[in-house]
Amino acid sequence: MKATSPSFTNHDEEQIPREDERLINYALRWAPYGGGDEDILPEFGLSPAIYYRRLRSLLQVVDHSRLNVDNLQLLIDLCESKIGNAVDRNTHHLRVGQPVL
Repeated sequence: MKATSPSFTNHDEEQIPREDERLINYALRWAPYGGGDEDILPEFGLSPAIYYRRLRSLLQVVDHSRLNVDNLQLLIDLCESKIGNAVDRNTHHLRVGQPVL
């Protein structure tokens, strides 16, 4: 039996754009393998740096009830590790349940 990746889907009237859903699902699928950076440009037309910044911003506003806390933290950690060099380490870091200032 093939294992399935976690996924994020729109289930109610408060839909997020389809492209945002794709960004999240791609990250969920590839996070365990380091992110799948080599396919981000052909898949989304974005550089990996822009992709991870956009994903990080999206994770701040998306309905967190649609992602379990472990997957949410996995994606936040992935974004931090990918763009960490561009972020001042002395600023607030993303953590589940904490806003970014």
